[in-house]
Amino acid sequence: LVVLLEAASFGKTFVTSNVEWHKELVENNITGLIIDPLQPEEWYRAVNNVLRDKNKSIKMGNALYKKYISEYEPTKCALKENDLYLSLVHGKS
Repeated sequence: LVVLLEAASFGKTFVTSNVEWHKELVENNITGLIIDPLQPEEWYRAVNNVLRDKNKSIKMGNALYKKYISEYEPTKCALKENDLYLSLVHGKS
């Protein structure tokens, strides 16, 4: 969780697997790469592709950063949590 958000905050390309909430942040071939966790050959190819294709890696990293800023930046998350808390306390949605 934290590692993925840290990578996003620095605009780094991320290779991950389809576990937990990773697909919520990483959109395959747009904001990073999503690999089957049980396929080591896919991991090998994906990491090599990221290392070899710098332009694509930078493009995916930039897209991941934009998504992070628009949806996961800490101040925005705190405001969303506060709004949720207030809606629960006051019974509003």
